[in-house]
This record gives sequence, C-alpha cells and structure tokens, in this order.
Amino acid sequence: MEEEDLVQAQASPSMKRVSLRRYLADKIQCAVERAEARDLVDILAVVRQRPAMEGDARRLLAEQDAVLVTERLLAWSDRAIQDDLQAYDDVPATDACEARDLLLGWLKEDAGEEGRE
Repeated sequence: MEEEDLVQAQASPSMKRVSLRRYLADKIQCAVERAEARDLVDILAVVRQRPAMEGDARRLLAEQDAVLVTERLLAWSDRAIQDDLQAYDDVPATDACEARDLLLGWLKEDAGEEGRE
C-alpha cells in the first residue's frame, strides 16, 4: 500500500483510513478476481456518490485485463446476480446489474477508442 492510499480519518483524527480511490481500486480488482455481486454494488455506489471519481474508475478498470474483466462481467446474468445477493436484504440486485452494464459499457468504449487509434 502506498502512502497516498491512506488519509486522515474525519471521525477520528488520530487514525488513518484507506482513501476512496484505493477502496475503488480494490473493489474493481475484487470484481475481476473473486466476482461477487456485492463488489459491483460497491463500485456503483462510489461512482454515484462521487461522480468526479468516474475518471479514476475508468482508468482503474482499463488497467485490468480487458478480456478477463469482460468474461467475468458477462458471466453475471441478472439471475446469477439475484442469487448471489440473496443474503443481502438491503442490496438491490438492480444496482449490481446497472454496475455490470456500466463497466461493460466503459470497456466497449475503450475498445472502440483503441480501434480508432
């Protein structure tokens, strides 16, 4: 972990916490490696709450193996997402589906941009 990954905690100034950018990076990595629908919901929550972080999210996603990420995301059917989130009563599967589609859209846009270069 890099020094910039830790920031001063607002609730307790004597403590440090992981930065939101690092949290987002970890969640994107988790979506690729362990593929839990909850990670997709967390990614969407960050982007919704902090729209200025969309650029960071897109760059972090672009650092991943595009084929592997696409394969993982396409494996998440709406039904598979619903099944995976059954244990979380307060987590709407629609958010995970929206996040999956958002990430796939970013990957598609990036692939289109690379094709034009």
